[in-house]
Amino acid sequence: MAEYRRRHRDREDDDEDGDEYVQKEAPAPIRGKEIPASTLKLFGLLAISAVFFVVCGFMLFDTWVHGEEKAWLPFVLTWWGSILCVIGFGIGLLGMVGFTFEFFCPKRLVFGKEAFQLVRRWPSGVAVEIQLPYANLRKVVHEKKDDSWRVGIDLHDLSDPDTYAKDAADVQQAEKKGRDYVLDGGYTSSLEEIADLLDEKRRKAKRQREEEEEEEEV
Repeated sequence: MAEYRRRHRDREDDDEDGDEYVQKEAPAPIRGKEIPASTLKLFGLLAISAVFFVVCGFMLFDTWVHGEEKAWLPFVLTWWGSILCVIGFGIGLLGMVGFTFEFFCPKRLVFGKEAFQLVRRWPSGVAVEIQLPYANLRKVVHEKKDDSWRVGIDLHDLSDPDTYAKDAADVQQAEKKGRDYVLDGGYTSSLEEIADLLDEKRRKAKRQREEEEEEEEV
């Protein structure tokens, strides 16, 4: 990655991204400071999903199976109420499945010496889903977009060989979301703390490029 810093040391203030991302083999997980997903938040979302699933499911069962005469509840659903309950039941079901998956196969952020990774722990082992070298970070911001906070990241070069995304679309979101890569919340550290840490790493990589340039000039 030191070679990467030399290749891109003059591009810190360049507003033009590199070529499109080209899929490559997943890198090995790195060691460093880890920020896991928030188990408490997962439990909370799972509980909310379970409430939707049980409440909406029971109202549908009582209306469709028992009918108005034998209903346990003091009311029966109208056609539009049934539609809303079907939607709520579906949301609850999908939430229970999704958040259970997130609990048993959790993701975490890893801040290594040269790069940042988002990894997920599978029964078969840890897999890297995102890797962004600090030297390839052009801009890191903690910002509010569409009523929700996020960490927005712009990259120098999408075709950088050390930059990896399991899904290529994850690092090509500039057209839809205004940033090359977007990190949402759900971790044990706040998004502001994560953004500050990433930006500190970015600035350190920039200083290293400048020092290497000075050494070559001498």
